Amino acid sequence: MIERLEVERGGHWRFVEHGPDSVHGFEGRFREVTPPTRIAQTFEWDGMPGYVVANTVTFEDLGGDAHE
Repeated sequence: MIERLEVERGGHWRFVEHGPDSVHGFEGRFREVTPPTRIAQTFEWDGMPGYVVANTVTFEDLGGDAHE
């Protein structure tokens, strides 16, 4: 379930996964949002508070048909 998704610099995101025997929460902050090429964000799992990962994703147009 998406509890929060503020896709902007400094915005907060939070996803919660509901399994048959447990619930896991994940959240972070957007450090950079540069459409359509780049997103940088932090990631933290509720099960290990204080251990924060920084992720950066770069999107590149490879050309061609999107259905290939």
